Amino acid sequence: MARTDPGQGPPGPTGRSPAGQGLTGRSLTGPQTGLAQAIGEQFSLQASMGGVRGLVESVLPVAVFSVVYAITKDLGPSAWGALGVSALLVLVRLISRQPVSQAVSGMFGVLVGVLVAFATGRPVDFFLMTILKNVGLLFFYLGSLVVGWPFVGVMLGFLLGEQTHWRQVPGRRRIYVLATWVWVAMCLIRLTVEIPLYLADNVEGLGAVSVPLGLPLYGTVLLLTWVIVRRVPVARPDGAQDPADAGAAQELAPAGPESGTGSTQELDELEELDATERVVDAAVREFDAAMQTLDTAAREPDAVVPGPDRGSSASPPGGPPRPA
Repeated sequence: MARTDPGQGPPGPTGRSPAGQGLTGRSLTGPQTGLAQAIGEQFSLQASMGGVRGLVESVLPVAVFSVVYAITKDLGPSAWGALGVSALLVLVRLISRQPVSQAVSGMFGVLVGVLVAFATGRPVDFFLMTILKNVGLLFFYLGSLVVGWPFVGVMLGFLLGEQTHWRQVPGRRRIYVLATWVWVAMCLIRLTVEIPLYLADNVEGLGAVSVPLGLPLYGTVLLLTWVIVRRVPVARPDGAQDPADAGAAQELAPAGPESGTGSTQELDELEELDATERVVDAAVREFDAAMQTLDTAAREPDAVVPGPDRGSSASPPGGPPRPA
C-alpha cells in the first residue's frame, strides 16, 4: 500500500508539501538542476537552463556558425569561428574558477558537428547530429512508455525514494506516464521544425530555430514535469526511508562492527587505553591523598612525647618532695 512521506503532512488537492519543502518533505533550499527541479517546492526556469551563462554558452557557438555562414557562404570560417568561441567560453570558465562541464560538453557538441560537416562537405550537416540525437531520444522515451517503465518515473522514483513501488500505485504511475509524454512532445516539436529545414539545406534557418528549441524548450518541459508530478503525493513502499534522511542517519551512526566502519582490533585497543587511563587516575588520586596527609602533619604544632629517658626528671604529682 502506498504511503505519503511522513514529513509531508496531509497533501492538498495538488499533493503539495509544506512551504519550503519539496515532494520529499525536506528542505530544498540548495540549487537544483535538471530533473532534480521536479521534486522541489520552488521551480526556477533560469536555473533549469543553467542560468544566463549556460544559455549564452549553448546559443553563442551556433549563432556564430550561422551568422558567419550567412555572410561568407563558406564552411571553413563558420566552423573555425564556432570552435573558437566554444574554446573561449571554456577558457573564461577556467580563469574564473567555475565548473567547466557545461562549456566543455557544448564545445564537444560543436566539434562533432564541425567534423561531420567537413566529412560530408555540407554545411547543413553541422546540425545533423542534433537532429539524430532527438530521433534517438524520441524512440527512447516512446520505448519506455511501451514497456511500462516511463522515463520520468524511473528517474524520479529513485530520487524520491519510491524505487519501483510507484508502478503499483495507479495514480502515481499515471502522472509519470503523462510527464514522459511531455518529453516525447519536446522531441516531436524539434524534429517537426528541424527536419524540413535540414532537407531544404537552410543553414541560417536551423541556426535561428536552434535558440528557442534548445534550452528554453527544455526548461519549459522541466516546468511542466514539475507541475505534473506534484498532483499526486509521493508513494514509497512501507518502511522505506527518505534518501536524504537515510544519508543523514548513516553520517551520524557511530563507527563499529555494526556499521562496517570499525574493527575488533580497534575496539580492543580502545578498551586497553581506557584501562590504562583508569590505573593512572587511581595512582594520581593516591599520590594526592599522601601529599595532603604530609601537608596536614607539617601544619600541626610539635607535641612532647614522654619517653623512658625523661621519666626520672619528671616531678611526681604534688610537687617536689619536702626535706625531712
